[in-house]
Amino acid sequence: MGESVSTIERAAERLAEAAARKSSTANKTPDPLADDPTTGAPAIDAPPVEAENALVETVADEETGAPSNALRTQSFVGGGYHEIDLEALQAKGFVTPGSIRSRLAQEFRRIKRPLLVNAQRRRSVDDEHPANLIVVTSSIPGEGKTFVSINLAMSISAEVDLRVLLVDVDSVRGSVSDVLGLEYDNGLSDVLARGGGHLEDSIFKTNIDHLSVLPSGSDLPNADELLASEAMDRVVRDLAAEDAHRIVIFDAPPLLTGTEAGVLSRLVGQVVVVVEADATPQATVTEALTRLEGHESVSLVLNKVQHRGKGHAGYGYQYGYGA
Repeated sequence: MGESVSTIERAAERLAEAAARKSSTANKTPDPLADDPTTGAPAIDAPPVEAENALVETVADEETGAPSNALRTQSFVGGGYHEIDLEALQAKGFVTPGSIRSRLAQEFRRIKRPLLVNAQRRRSVDDEHPANLIVVTSSIPGEGKTFVSINLAMSISAEVDLRVLLVDVDSVRGSVSDVLGLEYDNGLSDVLARGGGHLEDSIFKTNIDHLSVLPSGSDLPNADELLASEAMDRVVRDLAAEDAHRIVIFDAPPLLTGTEAGVLSRLVGQVVVVVEADATPQATVTEALTRLEGHESVSLVLNKVQHRGKGHAGYGYQYGYGA
């Protein structure tokens, strides 16, 4: 009798264990990546690897050259890449990495330094008007504002710890893109027309270290309104906040030919006004500066100065704060 009870108890225990195993298997969530037990192949395709603003490449094995299973993620600027013809640019009189010892390069070092010091000093003081955002404009067309904008960007790009984004705000002329030979499908105006999103899709990385370019975009009839919109305000804030070590230079239309430069100046921390020496009337400059009344940091650059004593025209500047 005792042996029969023991046998029954052992059988009951085995039944309980089997029932527990069956219940565990039935309630287990299947692993979608588990191999098929009949074929050994994955049960379903693995989900793709996603990376925002990244390019995923298969990396070749260094020894065999065969593709390996490792993945390499590369950051990139959404608009693409543009190769600037540096020889052609230097031939036009612009500062390039190959002319860093030229007189012009030295002059733009002197121009940029107070701007950079001001940007650093006011970085955490005035979030409403970020000092790392700089508008370059003039009173009227032809004074050389794009010349100054590009050279200033080139000079800042040589800084070890800084990056620079050059933004063309003049959708009518698009002078920055013309000078740099940049072809594009969309730019700033197109970004604003779609509400300010996906800004990175229009920014081009260049062959100059630390320099990127945002072209002006399509010549839209409501360009003034777009620059005064909330979308522009968001774009400017994003540009200011995205990288604390980046200086953004806006090449804006002249102050007296439209409202763009005046509107944009209300969003940035510093404004540079280019004045053509011996050409722009003082009354014109004074009228232009009234468009910047109340701005705390306005600088003047005197362009196309005649260097006397050597019998030829050269380049010079005068610089100072205060409108």
